Amino acid sequence: NYNNGESHSPLTTAIVIDTLHAEMNQSYLDGRFKLKDLKDPVIDAHLNSFIDFSDVIHESESIILTGSADLDLKLKGRVSELKKMHYSGYLGAANLHNVKLRLKDKGYTIDLFKGSVVVTNHILSIPDISGAFNEAAFHCKVIIQNPLLHLVNPNENLTGKLELNIAELDLTKLKPPSQS
Repeated sequence: NYNNGESHSPLTTAIVIDTLHAEMNQSYLDGRFKLKDLKDPVIDAHLNSFIDFSDVIHESESIILTGSADLDLKLKGRVSELKKMHYSGYLGAANLHNVKLRLKDKGYTIDLFKGSVVVTNHILSIPDISGAFNEAAFHCKVIIQNPLLHLVNPNENLTGKLELNIAELDLTKLKPPSQS
């Protein structure tokens, strides 16, 4: 829906997508988007989805990806104000469920048994990811400050904290098996 308002000017223009919906097998994406005032835009957007990776990336000779993720993201505010506040109008969460990535030609397998990502204003937090790399179990926690600012301005420093706990790390498993 496009409406240029009563005064037919960029200030009163609105672009609205009330309902966005797509699905493929078990996977779906729902959302809405509204943009008002093209001079100093105001955004109000929401995206909610569930993705079964096998619906999106089919097994090939070199890769297998299974498992799923759900996602809920929101962005709301005047773009000029969001820039001043380091894009702090976004909120969201993503959860990973039994993700398995196997790179057949490299001999690597990554299992993510559970994981979540939470985005609240200036902080991207991964409170816990549990998984295994070629059967070596790991737990990971991450906090990144102002992640979106870094993405839109590569000169911006990215700061945060990473904790990675691995009970046993066999570095020989990083080398793919030799081809016979």
